[in-house]
Amino acid sequence: MTTKEQEIDRLSKYAARIRKEGDTYLASLFTEDMVSWVAAQIRLDMNVDLYEYVNAYHRATDKTREAEYAIKELQHALEAKETKAERIAAMRIAQLEKETANLTCSRDSAARIASSHAKKIDEMRALWSTALEAQHAAEESLRTQEIENRNLKAHLYDLMTK
Repeated sequence: MTTKEQEIDRLSKYAARIRKEGDTYLASLFTEDMVSWVAAQIRLDMNVDLYEYVNAYHRATDKTREAEYAIKELQHALEAKETKAERIAAMRIAQLEKETANLTCSRDSAARIASSHAKKIDEMRALWSTALEAQHAAEESLRTQEIENRNLKAHLYDLMTK
């Protein structure tokens, strides 16, 4: 019975002899990578059935291609959604900018109206103040006239009673 290392040594020698024969199909089979893989499989007590390995490799390659295709489809779907989201965001930004402009215009209009009302209030206060001064002057004049009237009545009474 041969050991693992003896089998690996025999494989390496056989592969080297076949590669010396030149560019043949068997030489293309016994590459350094293939010999290294078989040696690793032997050391790990694993199956070295190349046909099974090739089939598994092709199944894995097919699954990889399927996964890559699915990834590309998902990327395209994501890009489409991102583009749609960007359009929606741009529309919303434009809408918000328009609303902001309208609110700014309304604010400016309200400020002008408030300023106009403040001026009118100031004018009304001035008129009120003038009216109050006129009222106080009229009341003072009325008191003065009432006193003068009383004095004249008293003087008239005095004249009539004498």
